[in-house]
Amino acid sequence: MQKYQDLVLQLIFTVALLGVVFLMINLHQKPLQAVEEKDLFNNYSNFQTIYQFEQEEDKLKMQINNLKIDYANSVNNYLKSKEKLESLNLSTLEYREKLNQLDQIYSSQYFQKKLDLIDEQQKILSNLLEYKCQKYCTYQDLPS
Repeated sequence: MQKYQDLVLQLIFTVALLGVVFLMINLHQKPLQAVEEKDLFNNYSNFQTIYQFEQEEDKLKMQINNLKIDYANSVNNYLKSKEKLESLNLSTLEYREKLNQLDQIYSSQYFQKKLDLIDEQQKILSNLLEYKCQKYCTYQDLPS
């Protein structure tokens, strides 16, 4: 009888655990879907003046420059840390271990994420400029 009760409790616990996992996954997907829907919705349609477009353009350019500076700073920190490791007189085992840790911190995925953020902001900027031109450009403004 005791084994039967334990089995029922284990089954209830397992179902509840699966329910919690499903709920967490579902709640995690909702914000991602909202971001995708936001991208589909043109958030520049409420801009009424060229000044608003120029302010948003300046903001995006500043964000892109900050991201580029952050990327360059990360590369510089990685190179300085690597140079510092080489200047220390460590045994080969310690050197390899510390270099491996440094490579894990500054992995290629780390740098790729930073580059992807820059590309994403540049894409948003180009979309803004395209929408601005569609709304306000005249025939004389277009390149020949």
